[in-house]
Amino acid sequence: MIEIKKQKRQNFLFKLMLIFSYIFFTCIVFFVFYFTNSYIYASLVGVFLSFIFSYIIARHISEVLKFLQEKSSNLEKKISKEIEKSRQKDKLLENNAKLVALGEMIANIAHQWRHPLTRLSLIIQNLSRLDLHNEKNKPIYEKYIKNSLEQISYMSDTIEDFRNFYKEDSEKSYFAPRKAVEDAMKIIGGVIRHEGIDMSINSDSTCKIFGYQNRFAQVILNLLHNSKEALKDEEYQQIRVYITSDDEVCKVNVVDNGCGIKEENLQKIFDSQFSTKKDGSGIGLYLSRLIIKENFNGEIEAKSLKKGAKFTITIPLKNES
Repeated sequence: MIEIKKQKRQNFLFKLMLIFSYIFFTCIVFFVFYFTNSYIYASLVGVFLSFIFSYIIARHISEVLKFLQEKSSNLEKKISKEIEKSRQKDKLLENNAKLVALGEMIANIAHQWRHPLTRLSLIIQNLSRLDLHNEKNKPIYEKYIKNSLEQISYMSDTIEDFRNFYKEDSEKSYFAPRKAVEDAMKIIGGVIRHEGIDMSINSDSTCKIFGYQNRFAQVILNLLHNSKEALKDEEYQQIRVYITSDDEVCKVNVVDNGCGIKEENLQKIFDSQFSTKKDGSGIGLYLSRLIIKENFNGEIEAKSLKKGAKFTITIPLKNES
């Protein structure tokens, strides 16, 4: 197969050389007659050679064009094949990300439910000791029932929040970035508060961006989760979300005072399957960048600070594609 390709390439180069040789030879003959003042002969020879060489050159050119078309066709097939491979890879990574997100969602639900389940357990224990035949205990009984219903309602709301968060948006719309951050906080906020992290959202912007709100919130959730992980060894743990805008772009900055990002990792941190964590999948930030680029025509960048790291999402305001 390699020998056949080599032979075709050699034939192509040979025919190309022949074409240039014919053209060069024709020019030499014509100029010889012309500069020896043999104008009539020059014209006759020029016409004659033109017919001869035009026929020969046309044959070789058609073969050269055929060769180039084959090359072009093969190149198109290779490009299409590589594009398809890239799509399959992205689809596989997206499926893996969904599995990771599912695991994190279950962990978050378990954490959100732990406290209300503990309270319900205590209420049930207290009810079991309560003498229901005593009229004096009726207000206490009603209080326990009310508290139980509140805990069950909280758990139901938690499930609804998770269901809405992971539901695919049917179409693009205008939304406030702060709302997406607040949606992400409904999912991870309980864990952040439990671990004693000082978390705040600062916004001096009323801007609205165009795109899929839930996908944007999932990117924010991923950044908050990464910040939480980077704070594990810090005595004072802090996460700040800053939302700013001007006439052209809206920016969402997620800043923490964690371990930061090594300089050599800054260029690789958004690559697929690259992770600085031992048990990390390396697909979170890759898919986050993919979502921001493909759905919002925006950019996401990482910067290591003197203490901690900053991730900046930049979204153009005039974006309705």
